[in-house]
Amino acid sequence: MPEFECPFCHHIHTGQAPIAVLRSIKASGIRKAVLDILIASYPEGLARRSLVFQAYLGVRNGGPEFGDHVVANMLTSLREQLPQYGWTIPNYVSSGNRYRLAPIDEARDRAA
Repeated sequence: MPEFECPFCHHIHTGQAPIAVLRSIKASGIRKAVLDILIASYPEGLARRSLVFQAYLGVRNGGPEFGDHVVANMLTSLREQLPQYGWTIPNYVSSGNRYRLAPIDEARDRAA
């Protein structure tokens, strides 16, 4: 079972963190934008193109030419960090060709 420190009460809890706790994960730039977009769309997912578009929406020049690669790297980074809170981002194909947040137990059950 994952353990996490609640950013509100600062106690250590065991199990899946409420999705609101994910907003307190230290991230910046596009990584933070991707996380915020996934939190806002939970429990639904987003198509890759939509996620990239929303992540770069506020960027003056619209983002880099290969923004989808940058977003893919941010997703990989978040996948490494989220399990300590009881969450993950399932594989794009296994979740209906959409990126979304999912509790680890749910993602494990779908993969089995």
